Amino acid sequence: MHKASLEARWEALTPDHSRPVFQLVDATHPLEFYIGKDPSGKLLILLVTDDHANVVRQMRHVQIDVFAREDGRWSLLIRLSNPELAPIFCLLCEDLISSSRSLGKSSGHVAHMMGRIALWQRLLERNGAGLLSPSEVRGLVGELAFLLRKMVPAYGEKIAVESWEGPFGADQDFRLSDCAWEIKTIRPDAQSVRISSAEQLHSTSRAITLVTISLSEVEDDNGTYFSLNSLVAQARQVFSATPDAAAAFDACLVEAKYIARKEYDTPLFVIQGLRSYRVKEGFPRVCRSQLHTGILDVSYDLSLVACNPYLIEE
Repeated sequence: MHKASLEARWEALTPDHSRPVFQLVDATHPLEFYIGKDPSGKLLILLVTDDHANVVRQMRHVQIDVFAREDGRWSLLIRLSNPELAPIFCLLCEDLISSSRSLGKSSGHVAHMMGRIALWQRLLERNGAGLLSPSEVRGLVGELAFLLRKMVPAYGEKIAVESWEGPFGADQDFRLSDCAWEIKTIRPDAQSVRISSAEQLHSTSRAITLVTISLSEVEDDNGTYFSLNSLVAQARQVFSATPDAAAAFDACLVEAKYIARKEYDTPLFVIQGLRSYRVKEGFPRVCRSQLHTGILDVSYDLSLVACNPYLIEE
């Protein structure tokens, strides 16, 4: 179910001034989800399940309650506390419904939902409800493409996604114990890349590779191009068979401020090329040891032509 149709169904629900009203979300879903409104018109989502978990942690933007039912089952009720966040709450609920579809009727539904809600809570607390900028979209596409095309084939799903540390503020986008990769998404005619710190191309413990991914935008989809949303969907499919990797991937997306929105169905992209440069002695870069003690931070533009002698892969 697309989020717009879920939102429209919510809007069509008429509140009852004496009790909450609910509507079954999807009769084909293996779990029993209901959307609803309380007497004041606040949005609700309800899961009726055989599973039970004590909800200890309450969250700022959503209220979570567990009720024992007369039929021996349990109701997990999630209520939006801040009406201004209704659009993002709708996206949250769509995520809960779609991400739990693959669970079937097995146990663990409540724990799964609490984990997903915790991720969304972090997103909301980090003011991640807005759209990514075009440059942020391109940057995220480049990192996802490198994750899927290079890291997963080389290291497997779990190690690959755990190495993706860029969203958490690491100096390089991907890091293992002895090596690291810094990803720069560029346009085909780019002559330089922006280096954001003295540490980005320097490490005393890891060999660093600078990777440039040339990314073009296209007008028509002939089946070979992709959007940010389709690339995320592809990655989720890759990680779906490894629960730990899937959870780590979702956590990375939250830190990157990504949520599935129709706006990310465009633009469409195609990768024109990938180049890797070994960052070693003589590579054009600024290191912390070169900076005057009064300089706290530095960023600079790095010429790609000057990097050509260090090209190791094309």
